[in-house]
Amino acid sequence: MGEIKLNIKNTEETLVELSNNNVSMVRFGDGEFILMRCGRIGFQKRSLKLARRLREVLFSDPENNPNCLIGIPATVCNMDNQNEEAKEYWKYFFRKHRWIFKKLNKGNRIFYDSLVTRPYIDYADKSRSKEVFARFCKLWEHKDVLIVEGEKSRIGVGNDLFAGAKSIRRIIGPATDAFSRYDEILNAVMGNADKNTLIVLALGPTATVLGYDLSKMGYRALDTGHLDLEYEWFLGGAKEKVKVEGKFTNEAQDGDNVEDIVDETYESQIVWKYNS
Repeated sequence: MGEIKLNIKNTEETLVELSNNNVSMVRFGDGEFILMRCGRIGFQKRSLKLARRLREVLFSDPENNPNCLIGIPATVCNMDNQNEEAKEYWKYFFRKHRWIFKKLNKGNRIFYDSLVTRPYIDYADKSRSKEVFARFCKLWEHKDVLIVEGEKSRIGVGNDLFAGAKSIRRIIGPATDAFSRYDEILNAVMGNADKNTLIVLALGPTATVLGYDLSKMGYRALDTGHLDLEYEWFLGGAKEKVKVEGKFTNEAQDGDNVEDIVDETYESQIVWKYNS
């Protein structure tokens, strides 16, 4: 990135902050930066309001919401542990969005690694992946968890990612264009969570805005993004981004063609679902 030198905590430092402090985290990956330019991605339509809200969060004054970590890709500073395909992608990405990172290159603001939730598939050295997943599991161990996810994401279903949680409830938003139902989803969260509930978000770019807003209201919200899919790929020893059966896998071929499942436990956890 040349003369652009941002203060971005790496994956380990980000995990330490999440483990030691009762903070929220929202994440900016490639999709969020594309949407800030009023572009579109596969599961979120172009939206001027969403673009404005994402910019608001990214450029927010940390003093206005000190309990919310803002994550951007640590590959801005260091991509040594990315595989060759990932390195090429991030080089291209940073060239295209360089103007945003130049704007962020002011003062001594601290950012955190948004790729902390992607500890497996793009890593050249995957030896620490298991430890990263285990440390996430510790965050919700013995906690009442409210999962806010897209339809057919089904995070934690079919694996033990949330096995240590005290309880699990779910709010289900649309698999695509979730931001169009933002107010409904926010109200559903507030109606089903108290300040002791850990809110786990897996709702694409909508989660970035939602997590920030919830944090300002005094809730703890963690934007986990693709963590569940990464865990599935890890468990299966995947070498590339492959479709996970029964789960919306937007980055894999045919991954949006998701079959129905019969899972009484999962169905019993749903406390609110959007009206399609």
